Amino acid sequence: PGRGRHGRVGEGAVGKKGGGKEAVHGGAWLVCGLFLAFAVSFIGSLSNPVAIVFDDQMAGVVRALWLPLLALPALAVATWATWRGYRQRRWSAGRRRGMLIVILAALAFLLWLAQWNLLGFQYRII
Repeated sequence: PGRGRHGRVGEGAVGKKGGGKEAVHGGAWLVCGLFLAFAVSFIGSLSNPVAIVFDDQMAGVVRALWLPLLALPALAVATWATWRGYRQRRWSAGRRRGMLIVILAALAFLLWLAQWNLLGFQYRII
């Protein structure tokens, strides 16, 4: 029990032939969805005239800044699973390239967020 096809412990669904595709794709789409929700809510919070008038703009920005932090664990798992699927050649070449492009785009967006200090923010009311 708990041993995969090659007798290694913890090989689970990703270790099976062709397995884990749905989980990896689900994780990658979750990351993309959270990043897209961040972009929409961040821009919406900054450009909402009602929030500017009622001084509620920062609450929307702070809520938006949590979304990339929620995407980090899913991005880590999707990156690991994509790397493992790429090395073991368990998926077709097109699927491997597609997932690699998605993961690289998500990592580039993550680095962009970190460069602009939008990742790991500290919000204090003065």
